[in-house]
Amino acid sequence: MKVKLQTSTHYTGLNHVFSDILKKEGLTGFYRGVQSPLTGLFAMNAALFSAYGWAKRLIGETPATPLDNAGYWKAGFIAGFCVAFVEGPVDLFKCQLQTRPAEYKGFVNCATSILSQRGIAGAYQGIIPTLWRNAPSNAAWYGMYEWAREAQLKEGQTRKDLAQWQVMLAGGAGGMGYWCSIYPIDVIKTTIQSDNPDPAQRKYRGMLDASRQIYFEHGVRGFFRGLAPCLLRAFPANAATFVAYEAVISVLDKNRE
Repeated sequence: MKVKLQTSTHYTGLNHVFSDILKKEGLTGFYRGVQSPLTGLFAMNAALFSAYGWAKRLIGETPATPLDNAGYWKAGFIAGFCVAFVEGPVDLFKCQLQTRPAEYKGFVNCATSILSQRGIAGAYQGIIPTLWRNAPSNAAWYGMYEWAREAQLKEGQTRKDLAQWQVMLAGGAGGMGYWCSIYPIDVIKTTIQSDNPDPAQRKYRGMLDASRQIYFEHGVRGFFRGLAPCLLRAFPANAATFVAYEAVISVLDKNRE
């Protein structure tokens, strides 16, 4: 629903797009393009959390000296920049499937079609706004998460003492920080990635041109289309992500002991 609201002038709001998808495509319409993020989810999360761990060590974290909150923001920025090169193609195939469904038979057909026509460069359509989105958004994601965890600690507690529901609250805060920090850039990114894969037939010449056209067509509100379904998803999805992340870290720490 987010992508459709971001890229189409047909819909007036969340209720309209929900009812329209349900009427025309049934329940399966809500999962159009899901093969791309599902296929790339493992690679994206592995790259993101690995890059975050590496960035924290690069900045100076050790088991005895954790980073301050500014350090977590910096590490998140570095991790977000790195993972953009994995996430960019995944987002591109998802956007193409959701906004140009008549042109593809599915995820594999979409990916092979774009790659055969444009090569590896075709998979990186929209990489510049993806970088502009990912670096600051992941800085906010990790920074807000680590801040929310720290804020819940009582005297004498460490972060490992937090209950699962407290980790969920921190994860949800991180998710809200992610989207609220960069949402207009995400609209620009989605707009460019939903454009024709053939450069000769594209409507938008780049990030600045897309920004200009969005503003002229929709005003400032155009940069916030689709925000409602995005925020409704952000808290629970990211709460679950960080609970899983901390569970994996806990298992790995026990295996090292």
